Amino acid sequence: MNRILILSGTIQSGKTTSLFKHFSKSDTVGGFICPDVNGLRMIYFAAEKRLVPFQLNQLDNVTSIGKFNFDQEVFIMASDILINPKTLEKNFVIVDEIGPLELKNQGFYHALETLIDNWRKKEYGTLILVVREYLIADVISKFNLSDSKIISKEELLPDINTFPDIHGLILSGGESSRMKSDKFLLKYDGVEQYKRLQNMFKEMSLNAVLSCNENQYSNNSFAIDKILDNEIYSEAGPLTGVLSAFEKLNSDLLIVGCDYPLLSIEHLQILKQFAGYGFNEIAFVRNNSIDVVEPLICFLSKQSLSCLKLFYQEGGRSLNKYLQQVNPLKIQLQNDSFLRSFDTPEDYYSYNKN
Repeated sequence: MNRILILSGTIQSGKTTSLFKHFSKSDTVGGFICPDVNGLRMIYFAAEKRLVPFQLNQLDNVTSIGKFNFDQEVFIMASDILINPKTLEKNFVIVDEIGPLELKNQGFYHALETLIDNWRKKEYGTLILVVREYLIADVISKFNLSDSKIISKEELLPDINTFPDIHGLILSGGESSRMKSDKFLLKYDGVEQYKRLQNMFKEMSLNAVLSCNENQYSNNSFAIDKILDNEIYSEAGPLTGVLSAFEKLNSDLLIVGCDYPLLSIEHLQILKQFAGYGFNEIAFVRNNSIDVVEPLICFLSKQSLSCLKLFYQEGGRSLNKYLQQVNPLKIQLQNDSFLRSFDTPEDYYSYNKN
């Protein structure tokens, strides 16, 4: 059956969160959802599992709604998705949200008009349109939606706490052959890197553990819970530490390499936020390589373990290749400098020089 639903509620009432929790694991959903991330609006393209910046601080090439500025190119990308024939093949399509711009024939208006017209010709599927309560009557009139059904977030998904049990896993950096010393013990801003990460995790109410080789594990001079690399997963780089931690902790993992001193708690909070929405794998991508994930700042749920072990048993030794294979949620930020890895003494000196 073909349906059009209007998901409505007051501002900041959890409509977007409910959409994520309901559809994050689905491969049959298209369209887009617009969450707030660290105070700025972003847009999640569901079919691609990609999160990109939407609200901008700059004033060039933007569409303004009140005091907020949005990337005009992203409006075009979103509109193109709504009129793409492949979108009509999905069982569910989400448009988050229809607002004042669309009522003025701006924003997604023209693409949305086309989508609704084409959707009515389908034999099955559900189109979900997010609309604020005070705009419902105007939107119904504007787009001729008298046959639609108005629902609340509670009808979409029960409002329950599904936040996962997460440990922060700090990867100690292997042999550090290029740095010539243990990278997790290097001091940035006067503090050892493992302590900096441990403090970030503590502020996020997450327990931190350090993934170690045998020599590091036997060193009792630093205060953090440690997990020894399991020898059955040897010679797999960071994947060794990840598999060892999964089996020891039996929890989800927010994974961070020790060689990213530009990483901030705000970046880790983004991973935690979307872990709470139900995604099994989450990773950042660079602006100049939007299809290549950064494997050493990522989230993996414990549901990933069976697939990860199979990947290893079949000869896989790269966490990067595993993530590319499973198609994680890919997050792109305006400033991706935090993804720079500091791997050599020259890198380290350049940080402290600045």
